[in-house]
Amino acid sequence: MFSFFYVFVALYFFSLLLFQIFLLPRIRNFFSSRPREFLTIGDHAKKNRIPSSAGLLFFLAPVVLLFCHGITMETLFIFFSSIFSGLIGWWDDMYKRIHGKGISVKEKFFVHALLIFCAVIMRSFFDGSSTGSIWFGDFPLYLSIFYIPWVVFVIVSTTHAINLTDGIDGLAASQSIITLSGLYGVMFFARIENGVIEDAILFMIIILAAFLKFNWNPAKMFMGDTGALFLGGYISTLFILQRMELFLIISGGVFVLETLSVIIQYSSVKFFKYRLPIITPFHHTLEKWKIKEKKIVYLFAITGVICQWIFYGIYFATMKI
Repeated sequence: MFSFFYVFVALYFFSLLLFQIFLLPRIRNFFSSRPREFLTIGDHAKKNRIPSSAGLLFFLAPVVLLFCHGITMETLFIFFSSIFSGLIGWWDDMYKRIHGKGISVKEKFFVHALLIFCAVIMRSFFDGSSTGSIWFGDFPLYLSIFYIPWVVFVIVSTTHAINLTDGIDGLAASQSIITLSGLYGVMFFARIENGVIEDAILFMIIILAAFLKFNWNPAKMFMGDTGALFLGGYISTLFILQRMELFLIISGGVFVLETLSVIIQYSSVKFFKYRLPIITPFHHTLEKWKIKEKKIVYLFAITGVICQWIFYGIYFATMKI
């Protein structure tokens, strides 16, 4: 890890430079946000001209990873699953800019799932993972031919969970850092040595730390669907490669909470014709209760850290001694 110390430092300052360039007037105007339906909540009404799609610069992480570790099954799978996810977000962001609304949910899910399916098939040619098991610590569950659909489901669902979380300044980025740190911590304490995954985690944390300098409230830029979907593809792929995707439900507990709030509200309206007295995703409900954005981010950060400790406890409890 220390052999890449200068790479880490250079990546941080280079990321800062790129994000600063992103704020130049011409670029800023091109990527300006468009009003959304929830802009009347909290301080969102002031944010309709803040540039979005800064998540394009997250693409730097898998590129640097390929440069440092070469072409392997792991680096290629991380590259394609995250880039494909980010490109779906970019498509949606640009469609919103041109037409005033995003692409349909069904269309987004279908194309995204198709691209991720291609990435998973590519991986299967490298390591024969067309059939496989999911693991809960040291306890496997063999999925046979259902393994590929499972991996596609994990990646697609994670990307959209993070996208739902990306609704206030600094929330999705800070939670992503916490989740990645949780995975790194488990690998460290369990003495799991995998240089590619370790560096992939650190590269992304460094870029997110640079991004947070500009995304912290009051934000100067947003990651957009481009960044949120990219992060989902990136993070879920790392957990899959470490055979810890089931633990992502715990480690990414805040993402799960946000998604559940949307699912519960939708189900309530769909099946019972009753709208619950909440605004989804859940962080907007907290805004409605007059809680400031920074306090919400701090509250969710504490929740995220607790989720990592639960992750640690359950993971090591399920390891065979």
